[in-house]
Amino acid sequence: MFADERRLRRLMLRGALVACAASSVSGLNLFSQFMPRSLAGFPAQAKSVDQVLNKLEFPKESPFDPQDFSRQDESIDTQFYDTPRFCFHVDDQAVAALTQYYSKAFREWHNPAILDICASHVSHFPEDIADYAGRRVALGMNKLELSQNKQVSDYVVKDLNTDPSLPFEDNSFDIVTNVVSIDYLTQPLRICKEVARVLKPGGAAIFALSNRCFPTKAVNIWLKTNDLEHVYIVGSYFHFAGGFKPPSAVEVSPNQGITPWAGGSSQNNAYLAVVKATVDK
Repeated sequence: MFADERRLRRLMLRGALVACAASSVSGLNLFSQFMPRSLAGFPAQAKSVDQVLNKLEFPKESPFDPQDFSRQDESIDTQFYDTPRFCFHVDDQAVAALTQYYSKAFREWHNPAILDICASHVSHFPEDIADYAGRRVALGMNKLELSQNKQVSDYVVKDLNTDPSLPFEDNSFDIVTNVVSIDYLTQPLRICKEVARVLKPGGAAIFALSNRCFPTKAVNIWLKTNDLEHVYIVGSYFHFAGGFKPPSAVEVSPNQGITPWAGGSSQNNAYLAVVKATVDK
């Protein structure tokens, strides 16, 4: 075996051990129970993911303040993500559910161009994505991870917290995805504005949310709110960023019918919700 191949395998193993432990520990979503943060405009009557954004009237002013986007660990993100993490950050069943959702959602477009932001070694696209999709770009922070992503045709290494601009022309993509990473972005409204800019007319942002995270790198507001409130937060990002039609949300978790909720927090280890917003062009 060549030296670079041995190095790659060592890094993959080390990254998997570090990352999988971190993501599983943070899956309990306890933070909101001890440090709650009220959200102006949140529909208190909502009892499920699909109800949160349904016919919602957002407040006139953004419910966010600068402190909401501070983090326990404010060190430069390139240090935290320097070690590659070759594992899934959510339950395998959640991954399968998201891929199944994508397999239907992506076919709403003919030969769609897709951008996956905050990406890694896998984008969770369907196995046959190359058969019906066009250009596919992964944008993330770890070059080694991105180089192993076989579901895309190109990749870009970029820290969106340092520079929230997307290095693409206007109207470049039909779909922009983000998988369980919106909680790490410190300038989400600016990034959503950029997402709207690079989307083609009729294009959509499709952001997946889970109940797991690296808590030291998640923004403050995420740790102080529950799963239903997270849906409202992401919907608010799209609304107050401008350039989008009213967002919608759906839960795609397996075993929904037999998994209880505790207030606004799902008890499903494979919990996954999708917030979708179509660009208004």
